[in-house]
Amino acid sequence: YITNRRLVTRMPQQYVIVGGNAAGMSTATRLRRLDETAEIIVLEQGEHVSYASCGLPYHLSGTVPEANLAVMGVDQLSAAFDLDIRTGVTATEIDPDAATVSVVDADGESMTIAYDDLVVATGAEPLVPPMFDLDELEHCHTLRTVSDAIEIREEVADAERALVIGGGYIGLEVAENLHEAGHDVVVAELLEQVMPNTLGPEMAAMVESHLREQGIDLRLETGVDDLTEPGDGTVVATMEDTDHTFDLVVVATGVTPRTELAESAGVDLHYS
Repeated sequence: YITNRRLVTRMPQQYVIVGGNAAGMSTATRLRRLDETAEIIVLEQGEHVSYASCGLPYHLSGTVPEANLAVMGVDQLSAAFDLDIRTGVTATEIDPDAATVSVVDADGESMTIAYDDLVVATGAEPLVPPMFDLDELEHCHTLRTVSDAIEIREEVADAERALVIGGGYIGLEVAENLHEAGHDVVVAELLEQVMPNTLGPEMAAMVESHLREQGIDLRLETGVDDLTEPGDGTVVATMEDTDHTFDLVVVATGVTPRTELAESAGVDLHYS
């Protein structure tokens, strides 16, 4: 543009977006529509971006095939919106004063990326009760990503009896699809009704009746105190001082926001 009769070349605005699912990719595509010249970098820790989270439980029964879990692939999005999408990249630190993000790629290489504007869209992660060390349990899972769904689906073929811990909507959808896949399913919910944050008691009672009519073993006011794997391909769950054996366990006890990166940058966080 021209100012004071001098020709000034404006450098393209560089945006960095941390997180490549719904919020991050919606931001990236909206920014592209607003600014055709901007450089837009999306950093995603996992392998997939813009995937259909609602379809993940339905992959367990094969209702939603793997090919339909991702709304658009990285190559499609990059080409359609001229985006620099980098998967397998973990943002480790933000330096607001220097306007840089420190990252580590899939090969363990560290680098810093400069930005003019930064969007932190890191989403949430599964909330796992502290007595469960899922990193040490081969047949116990959470369901949050496409990779999670694929891993559970691969294990479902060899599982006969499954335990779902948590009676929220994700837990119930997982239970429904494991049952649809032909497995005996137990749902353990610590509170006195299913979907306690969503439904009132009367509606919850209708859902509970339906689950039991379908053959799902729903156990309310039942906590799981311990999960162990004896080494024979099964999981032993301790409930009400009794050990029960399962082939597969899915922990669906809620989510917690990923705020560590924002906190490290000094962002003032408020929770409602």
